[in-house]
Amino acid sequence: MKNFLILLFAITIISCSKDEPIPDPIPSKVLIKRIQVTGLPAVENNGTNWDFDGTRPDVYMRASFGYTSNILVNYNYSNVEFTVNTIVNYNQAVDLWVFDKDQFNDDDYICGITFDLTPKYRTTSMKHLAGNQEYLITYDLIY
Repeated sequence: MKNFLILLFAITIISCSKDEPIPDPIPSKVLIKRIQVTGLPAVENNGTNWDFDGTRPDVYMRASFGYTSNILVNYNYSNVEFTVNTIVNYNQAVDLWVFDKDQFNDDDYICGITFDLTPKYRTTSMKHLAGNQEYLITYDLIY
C-alpha cells in the first residue's frame, strides 16, 4: 500500500508539471521543421466541390517568413503536412496561406493565418487556431 501511494504521488507530480519557460538568453533563430494543418473544409463556402470532378482540394501552402518565401506542396487533403526545414529569426512574422490547386482556373484560397514566431516555452511545437483550422508548427530553437 505504501508503494502504491508513493507511485500515485510521483505520477501526480509529473502530470502537474508545466512547460519550462525559455531561459536567458533568448534564442536567436528558430528552425521550422514541419507545418501541419487540420480542419480544412471539404467543400467551398457556397457548398460546391473544390474540383470539377467532385474531389476534395489539392492542397498546397504558400509560407512567408519575413524575406524568405516557400511554396510547400502536398496535394493530399487527408494528411496536410508540409516539411519546411527553414531557419528564421526568433520573433519573426510568419504568413501561411493554404490553396487548392486548380488545373484550368485560378487556384482557390482555402484559409490562412499570420502570427509572430515567439515560442515562450522549451516545447518543440506550437498551435495556432484560425476559424476551424488548426496549424501545428514543429520547430527547434537555435541559440
